[in-house]
Amino acid sequence: LMLHWIDQINVAAEEKQCSLQVRKENEKSIRNGYLSKRGFFNSAFKRRYFLLTNQHLYYYTDDHTSVGATLKGKIDLEVIEGIEDNAGSEHCFSIHTPFRVYCLKATNEGSKREWIKDISKAVEAEKQARREGEKILLAAGVDVRHSSRIVTDIPSMDIKDVR
Repeated sequence: LMLHWIDQINVAAEEKQCSLQVRKENEKSIRNGYLSKRGFFNSAFKRRYFLLTNQHLYYYTDDHTSVGATLKGKIDLEVIEGIEDNAGSEHCFSIHTPFRVYCLKATNEGSKREWIKDISKAVEAEKQARREGEKILLAAGVDVRHSSRIVTDIPSMDIKDVR
């Protein structure tokens, strides 16, 4: 999974594509703007342009629509375990995943609260969509608890049949 998006980033960089083209077609933009992010190896904050969609939180070197903006990374909303308001640090909050804790800093408290609210809502919506998708797969007879493969031969059905 991780190698797939890294490959997408590398291909986009090689072809000098606008970073916007790396996003999936079915992703909807929820919020965007600048935040500072503490690096994994370098503990200094660096200003990054963030784009929250219904599936990911992307971060770029600059506004994602700018030519030359580089996609630095993305956080899959489905792996976010929690968001913490770092009240002791000025305008900071943390996003917890199984792989890493991302420390982010907004320009002011209002912006921080809005980012926390929007990311939290997007994470919950992603989890709800996943649960609905699992219901559909289970109704089609697919055991989703023990399968990590992508299923493509599911019979078509109306969603209202599952509820």
